[in-house]
Amino acid sequence: MNKLKKIRNRIYNAISSFMALTFLTMSVFAEGNIANSVIATGTKKLIADVSSWLTSIAITVTAVVCVYLFVRRAMSDEQDKKQWDNRLKITAVSGIGAITATALIGVIASYFGG
Repeated sequence: MNKLKKIRNRIYNAISSFMALTFLTMSVFAEGNIANSVIATGTKKLIADVSSWLTSIAITVTAVVCVYLFVRRAMSDEQDKKQWDNRLKITAVSGIGAITATALIGVIASYFGG
């Protein structure tokens, strides 16, 4: 147990030091105006790109999984059809949720000038 505490404390100290160093050096990259800094503009562009990619990936994965589940449902017997219908509903709702979440991230990022 003592060895685990030492390892945990070292990790905690390393993370704390990294965070302190990040906050102290952020003003160097900000050049007086944080909104136009390299970090802020890069983060805005990254969020916009990631949200567009995630939207397309979510649509593609949802469509592929739904096609797979439709095929499995067609090959199943009467007892299993309810189970496959339930899986289809869950997949559709999850896909809609993923698409909505990524679109919401894109909308929120656009308010910050991205």
